Amino acid sequence: MNIQSVVSFCLFFFYSISANGANDYQYIDYALGISDLENTQSNGDYESFSGSFIIQDQTFLAFEANNYHKQGVYDIDLTGFGIGSYTDFGRATDLYALLQLIVVDLENNNDKRGLRLSLGVRSSISSRMELAGKIYYEDVYEKSSKSYALALRYYVTTDFSAGLGYDMTNIAEDDMNHLYAALRLNF
Repeated sequence: MNIQSVVSFCLFFFYSISANGANDYQYIDYALGISDLENTQSNGDYESFSGSFIIQDQTFLAFEANNYHKQGVYDIDLTGFGIGSYTDFGRATDLYALLQLIVVDLENNNDKRGLRLSLGVRSSISSRMELAGKIYYEDVYEKSSKSYALALRYYVTTDFSAGLGYDMTNIAEDDMNHLYAALRLNF
């Protein structure tokens, strides 16, 4: 099977399931950006692959795999998997909560595991623009931490969006800021 066949199948598959109407909590998302770890002199790279899938009315499973990398300085992998729920809050806004198991690889076989609770809001500010924000509490490292994120998405179609975001994450008691651009496919 060649790459063109695989791409054609994937496009057909996503088009066919999205023809039934996209759901805001059923998506895959890919992001690239820059990261800035506290107490370092220069920026590193940020890469993220995440998704969410509805399993029952207003209940979803979510996953994420993030990499923060600066050659010779840090290479951190964060993986999360969890379950969440959302509710409408007005005509164009919804609130959600997500509980995840987080595994962080801090290099040198120094893995940390714990829980993250995220509380977020998503709001359509126009027919094609969405503003999202969340705060999260993590109990992964020696000390618990709080972080936050903001994102703005522009929906090119009802199922596909491009966005920009800012995320401040606390990793092993060091703040890491990242700016990123993301592509999202809802289905």
